[in-house]
This record gives sequence, C-alpha cells and structure tokens, in this order.
Amino acid sequence: MRQLYHLPISPACRKVRLVMAEKGLDFELVEERDWERRDEFLMLNPAGEVPVLVEEGGEPISGSMPISEYLEETSTELKLLPEEPVERAEVRRLIDWFDRKFAMEVSDGLIFEKVTRRFLSTAEGGGAPDMTVVRAALHNLRYHLDYICYLMEERNWLAG
Repeated sequence: MRQLYHLPISPACRKVRLVMAEKGLDFELVEERDWERRDEFLMLNPAGEVPVLVEEGGEPISGSMPISEYLEETSTELKLLPEEPVERAEVRRLIDWFDRKFAMEVSDGLIFEKVTRRFLSTAEGGGAPDMTVVRAALHNLRYHLDYICYLMEERNWLAG
C-alpha cells in the first residue's frame, strides 16, 4: 500500500491528503516529525521535508505539487484538472497562489506563532506568540477571502 509521510498541521500535506481522498485512493499515513531529521526519512527525501509519497515498490516522490501532479497523471480515478489547457493553467495559478502567497502572508505565520512556538525552547525562539504577526496574518486573511469571494461571484466555480 502506498504511504504518505506527512505532518498533520502542514498545509502542503493537507493538500496531498485531500487530493488522495478526492480520488478515492487507498493510502497509509505515516506521521513524520521532519524536524527530527531521522536518517530513514532523509533516505526518502534528502531535503528532510514532508510530504513524501512512497508507492509500494516505487521511488519516493517529494513535495506537494510533484505528488499531486503524479497522482493526477497516474490514477484513473476522478480527474481533478480540467481538459482545457487555459483552465488547467488557471487551476495551477490558484494552487500556486495558495502554496506561496497565502502560505507566506497567512498560514506560515499563524502556524509558527500559534503552534510551533509552543514546542520550541526559549533559546530556539519558543514562548508566547508574537501577536503582531498573528494580527498581520489575520488582516491578510481577509484580503485572501475577499479575493476568493470575488472569483466565486465572477464564475460558476473557483476554477476549471
């Protein structure tokens, strides 16, 4: 059975889990604390980052976009990307928006301040959340939600 090395709180891992669930694929979740830098995991992905997909008897595939595209290309189950190249490009643009812009402006800061800091020592930057970062992320979230609402008002679907 295919295995997905993931971290439950990671947006990139969540994206891959959603793709696999939408496609109805069977998979085993293997929680990987990538900060521990386990040798066995580094053999799968020398970058030491999740997500990593390992097909039974196959080579590991690292990164949410490569995994998602691999699953789209190889699974005969439901196709998630539209047929038309321009529509596929728009889907990919929105994926990139969330993977990069939304992550940088919203989720990375919130996750670090509200979750990661709790597990770090004071010397490593742990402690109380920096509420300036949290407030900025929440302010940015409104902008992103407004943009999604705008797209939904202009289209029948978000994309595709």
